[in-house]
Amino acid sequence: PTSLLYGQIPHVWVEFDLSASQSQVPPPSLLFCLDPDYFERQGCPVSDQYLTAQVYRQVLDTALEILLDHPLSLKTRKNLLSCFTLLPTDGHIIHVSLMLPRQPPQIKLNIRVPKKQFLAYLKKISWEGSLEAIDAILSRYCPSSQILKLQLTIEDTVATKVEFEFHYESSAQADPALQLLLVQLVADGLCMPEKHDALLTWPGIFRQTFS
Repeated sequence: PTSLLYGQIPHVWVEFDLSASQSQVPPPSLLFCLDPDYFERQGCPVSDQYLTAQVYRQVLDTALEILLDHPLSLKTRKNLLSCFTLLPTDGHIIHVSLMLPRQPPQIKLNIRVPKKQFLAYLKKISWEGSLEAIDAILSRYCPSSQILKLQLTIEDTVATKVEFEFHYESSAQADPALQLLLVQLVADGLCMPEKHDALLTWPGIFRQTFS
């Protein structure tokens, strides 16, 4: 209870990389949330910065020392810090992911950032991919989104692969924007027609708090 991690991290996700050939459950990857009020914020936009650079460094140092069996390289550490200090206004790092079973282990940052400031942010953190390609992806798959949620893999460089998350408040049956996205993904060969059909019948999710 007296540790920084206890006070700053409200929850930890556990993820597994599974394959059909595995007979045992593999070691998990761990994703820890940096927002101590994450659950209270559900459904509400994040308007304040819940982390200082000092706390961010301390949380990373404490968690990574526990979870990794080797120290980070200076370049990786510098990139992790730059991704925080160069965030635009209203940008936030929500989760840090440690993909421990992968060789070498990968560190990812789950980031929420205004779309209009995203390309400039990638340039500031010395991302080496194609800004034109990213701009085309955003125009094609999320033209009306104002906020982006994404993951960046942090190594001695900021990896060129960007993983986008699209969030919707309702199921595909009730959300025309999600229906259009699924149609576009199928047309581009990024979604199987069977998955498209299954997602259209998915009823969505709900949250229930029990006493």
